[in-house]
Amino acid sequence: FDGDDAREEPLYLAMMRQITQDEKYNMNINMHFVHDFSPVLYKHTVLYPAEMVVLFDVVIATIFKQQHAAWVIMHENALPKAQLKARFFNLRDDQRFKMRALGPDHIDQMVAITGMITRVSSIIPEMHNAFFRCSVCGYSHYSPLHQGSVQQPSKCAHCDESDCVDIEHNRCKFIDKQVVKLQETPDSIPEGETP
Repeated sequence: FDGDDAREEPLYLAMMRQITQDEKYNMNINMHFVHDFSPVLYKHTVLYPAEMVVLFDVVIATIFKQQHAAWVIMHENALPKAQLKARFFNLRDDQRFKMRALGPDHIDQMVAITGMITRVSSIIPEMHNAFFRCSVCGYSHYSPLHQGSVQQPSKCAHCDESDCVDIEHNRCKFIDKQVVKLQETPDSIPEGETP
């Protein structure tokens, strides 16, 4: 994670400094560097990406705020809307697969595949946190999605009334979603088979 020379600024700290100039809130994380730094961290990131990506995001945001406190204060209105996000690339060869080799054991793991993009949807909103309000007492709270769905509370947590909690769509939090259709590259298709 450090620069090659002791006098150079470490790579990821330099990338954070660049964020303050470009205001692009993504950190591209080279997984070869992660493996060189800690094979255990690499393994956990690949095997448990749902948990580890969130931790990377938190650590990046924490270090960014420590390193660039003055910039964060000056841009406090922009930063909460544009969360710092880790984006991973350059997985090691043991995590690169042909599309036909993917199986159920790869579900919920970080893998690298090669293919041709055949179709891309427009960017569509996907609910990330649902906002609920009690029609009796006005108590409100956010409820995060769990495995793609949200459970509407059957009663209010504040006044204990039943069937009085309604979702308010305009107060829900959404993230951008895009569907990408991927097809095998022609050189990876076995002879006589269709992609």
